Amino acid sequence: MTTCTQAVVGSVLVLTLTACGGGGGGSSEPAQASAIPDSIIEWQGDWQADKSYELNDVVNRNGQAYIYVLPASGSEDPLDNDPWELMVDRGETGSIGPQGVAGLDGAAGPTGPAGPQGIAGAIGPAGPESLVWQGAYTGGNSYQVSDVVSFNGSAYISIQDTTGTEDPSDTSYWELLAEKGTDGSAGPQGPTGVAGNDGATGPQGIAGADGAVGPTGPAGTQGVAGATGPAGPQGADGASLPEGIDIGDLLYWDGTMWNLTPAPPTNPTTPPVLTLDSGVPTWTAASSGATFVIGGTGPAGGLVFYITDDGLHGLEAAPEDQATRSWGCGGAVTQGADGIGVGSGLLNTIEIIQQCGSSTAAQEAYDYELNGYFDWYLPSLHELNLMYDNLGSAGIGGFTNMAYYWASTEHTRTDINWAYRQMMVSGIIQAYYKTGTNYVRAIRTF
Repeated sequence: MTTCTQAVVGSVLVLTLTACGGGGGGSSEPAQASAIPDSIIEWQGDWQADKSYELNDVVNRNGQAYIYVLPASGSEDPLDNDPWELMVDRGETGSIGPQGVAGLDGAAGPTGPAGPQGIAGAIGPAGPESLVWQGAYTGGNSYQVSDVVSFNGSAYISIQDTTGTEDPSDTSYWELLAEKGTDGSAGPQGPTGVAGNDGATGPQGIAGADGAVGPTGPAGTQGVAGATGPAGPQGADGASLPEGIDIGDLLYWDGTMWNLTPAPPTNPTTPPVLTLDSGVPTWTAASSGATFVIGGTGPAGGLVFYITDDGLHGLEAAPEDQATRSWGCGGAVTQGADGIGVGSGLLNTIEIIQQCGSSTAAQEAYDYELNGYFDWYLPSLHELNLMYDNLGSAGIGGFTNMAYYWASTEHTRTDINWAYRQMMVSGIIQAYYKTGTNYVRAIRTF
């Protein structure tokens, strides 16, 4: 028998074919000329009918190795020889191997016939005491060991006798036997039942909205005049005139409403003079011939911050702060207290006092007295701004630093809760809540 030299490199079998026969009892003649010596062949595993093969492919077919040696379609069965050639034949059946490991036991056979009755055995020990179902737990009942009850959906067993006061939540007497399961999902909707009898009529519902007005019908004949009806209720009183505060106060009509001009202060040395200023009757002190300058001392001892008639007349401010007060009338409009210009501060002050009561900034200014002069009032917004322009901005007047001072002018165009205020150091003007507190600096006209 001739030999073949072979080597395996990865999945490639390298075979040097010199005179390789057919195996087992085969011929010792050299291989057919179709075998390619010293060629590289490729192992393809088991032969597959649906696979195409090429020259030098080697497959296993029924335990024998075949090599593809002739060009063809590539799908021929190695058992048909061409284009395949037997390369390694299957060996002879080997000798019987050693005894294998015993298999698993088979299934049990059918039961045989019963044997004869044996001798009775000895009586065994007593078993555990059986459970006694007592139904739902009832408070006040006494239970014995091994009694079983239901309680809140779960089953409990008594582990010692109870006296009637221990419910299953007491773990000294009871033990959970079977816990209540979770609620199952809702079952399908059952069929609709037979309609019941009509119920009693419900109460009258709320009346619906009125329908649209129908067209006017033709006029009917004139009916008989009815009897005169009873007199209607008394109508509301008309608007009242402003009430005076002191003897000598004047009322005047400004074209739309009645207003009050307060009486002048009693001052024998400089008798007051009634003048008409832009339609507003105003009491002023008679000129003594003296003139005043801005920043100087006024006739009442205040600080002059506004002059007219070459210094004969003007406005002076108190030389000191009076107090801190609220404006008053929060949440309500103060009629007639919205004057802004020079000369409107006094009227604003009177309206605030009459409508907002005491403890207001206006009342504080009105009550101020200096050197026998009692005719002080809370300045309007324009008057307050002149005080800043000619006193505060120049560092005159001893105004409180970074503090706001009230004007008597109400801010009614956007919110009835606001009135004006101004800072005497920086000149900032704001609308502020009337219920808040700010400083008061009274002024007077001379």
